[in-house]
Amino acid sequence: MGDSVHDRERILAAQRGDREAMASLYHAYRLQAYQTAFVVVQDPHLADDIVQEAFIRAFREIGRCDP
Repeated sequence: MGDSVHDRERILAAQRGDREAMASLYHAYRLQAYQTAFVVVQDPHLADDIVQEAFIRAFREIGRCDP
């Protein structure tokens, strides 16, 4: 997981369309998101789908985020 200053920088860059920043955010939080989803659904494939959908939605709406 990243620190808040670095996360803020990555979010601002992602809001400008920086795909590397988006990838960095994804890699920083994917495992935590997967573990949370897996605890809830107890299915690795469904947990993967949930994480993928969550990040797609997050990046679509990242402009609304106030880092």
